[in-house]
Order: sequence, then structure tokens, then C-alpha cells
Amino acid sequence: MNNRIQRNYKLIFFGLVGATSAITYFAAVVLLVEVFYYEPVNASIFGYAISLPVSFLGQKILTFRSKGNIIGEVNRFIVTHTIGVITMYSTMWLAFNILELPFWVGTVLGTMLVPLLSYVLFNFWVFKN
Repeated sequence: MNNRIQRNYKLIFFGLVGATSAITYFAAVVLLVEVFYYEPVNASIFGYAISLPVSFLGQKILTFRSKGNIIGEVNRFIVTHTIGVITMYSTMWLAFNILELPFWVGTVLGTMLVPLLSYVLFNFWVFKN
């Protein structure tokens, strides 16, 4: 595959895997709240945990086609997600508490920033072949 096709392939599958992971999260939260009567915040935590393997395996196998050591990749993946959570929180905190912008501005900025950061870290660190 030439570089341009490979880059486009990665971006498309990165988005598709991310969307699949988001749908998994959403479905898990709804199921836990509506069927099993979990408290919504706890359901959100479990939903996130359930969506992580979907994201990891999809990114490893489909997006980046990595043949690397799975233990090292899982560890770097978890670090990357931790960075993503901190980045989302920090972006929202800065936008809302310091800049006094509407909450949705922080949400939009974080929603744009975290996937960009994740893609770069996945491509050059987590699944580096």
C-alpha cells in the first residue's frame, strides 16, 4: 500500500473503530441503567471499561495492523486513554472555569483534541511497528 492510501485507510478505520467503541459504550450504559438498574455514573464507568477492549482490538487489528507485543501495547494503550481522560477533563476545566466559556465549548474542544492526540499516540507509540 502506498503511503497516501495507507494514511487514508488508517484514518477511516480509526474513525470506524472509535464509532464502534462509542456505540458499545452507549449501549452498555443504557443496558446497565435501564435493565439492571445501575446508578448512571457507575454505569458510565462500567460502560467505558467494556468499550476499552473493543477499541484496543479494533485499533490493533484493523487500523494499525500491529504485530507488536500485546502486553506492551495494552500498557501503552491504557496510558494513552489516561492521557485522553486527563486532557478532556483539563480542557473542560480550562474552558469553563478559567475562560468562563459555555460548557459546550469545552466539550467540543475536548472532543476534537482527544481523538487527534489519541491517533498520534497510537500511530507513533502504542502500535508502532
